[in-house]
Amino acid sequence: MGAHFTHHKNIISKKIAIAQASSARRSAGAGVGSDRNQLAQEWNSASAIVRQVQSNKIEIDYPS
Repeated sequence: MGAHFTHHKNIISKKIAIAQASSARRSAGAGVGSDRNQLAQEWNSASAIVRQVQSNKIEIDYPS
């Protein structure tokens, strides 16, 4: 009786561990996705600034 219960408990805790691992993987994947979106937005705004500079022919002084 006791051994069977322990075996059952181990199976349940294994399933919980698997569920936690897959949810952690999902949230890690979501983090990667949002980082990628962030980079895309920053790249787009940088490109927009460059286009604006080119179209307005603004001279930019870079510190040497």
